[in-house]
Amino acid sequence: MLEAAPGARIVNVASGAHHFVRDMQFDDIQSEQNYKIFDVYGRSKLGNILFTRSLAKRLRRTGVTVNCLHPGAAATDIGKQHGKWVARVLHLMLTLLLRSPLKGSETSV
Repeated sequence: MLEAAPGARIVNVASGAHHFVRDMQFDDIQSEQNYKIFDVYGRSKLGNILFTRSLAKRLRRTGVTVNCLHPGAAATDIGKQHGKWVARVLHLMLTLLLRSPLKGSETSV
C-alpha cells in the first residue's frame, strides 16, 4: 500500500543520544546484566537509525521515502523513576528549560 501511495514516507524517531553509544551489547541485548537507562536509550535510538538506513536501502527504488529524526530535547519522564536522587533533581531542573512533550512531538508530525 505504501508503494502505491504517492509521496509515501516512513518516519522513525531517533535521538542525538545515539552519539554516546560505544557498544550495542548484542551479548546482553535485553540489558539483563547491566541496565543503565540512558545507555539503553542511546542504543535503542542507534537501533532506530540503523533500521531506518537498512529500510531506506531496501525501498530505494519504490518511491517510498524513509527518514529518521531527532525531535529535540523535551521534558519527558525518562530519568524520573529510574535515576538516583541526583538524576531526579537534574530532571526537575531540566524540565524547566526543555520544551513540553507536546511541543517536542511537532518535529515528527
